[in-house]
Amino acid sequence: MNQFKDLKKEFEMTNLGALSYFLGLEFAYDRRGIIMHQIKYILEVLKKFNMLDCNPAATPVELSLKLVQDETEASVDETLYRQMIGSLLYICHSKPEITYNVGILSRFLSDPK
Repeated sequence: MNQFKDLKKEFEMTNLGALSYFLGLEFAYDRRGIIMHQIKYILEVLKKFNMLDCNPAATPVELSLKLVQDETEASVDETLYRQMIGSLLYICHSKPEITYNVGILSRFLSDPK
């Protein structure tokens, strides 16, 4: 708390109390420390892309799966695909286990099929 008083002397600021929610990140405090999660944001993303009823998977992608661009497939809505990838990239802050998979999917941003 003393550090806050020192900062307040130097900068114009107010103490709003303990941080609980900021930019889609939620913070919970317990005796072990601070827990950061994005449950609310993830549920909003699932709802936005009509995926609330989808089944969860223990492994986010098949092992040794190779994705290739298939020119015979019909193109999908590029804006929607970019929004999905952007949302997933933001979720990677609290779910690093999906980072590799999101990186693979982001390779197809220019012409998603």
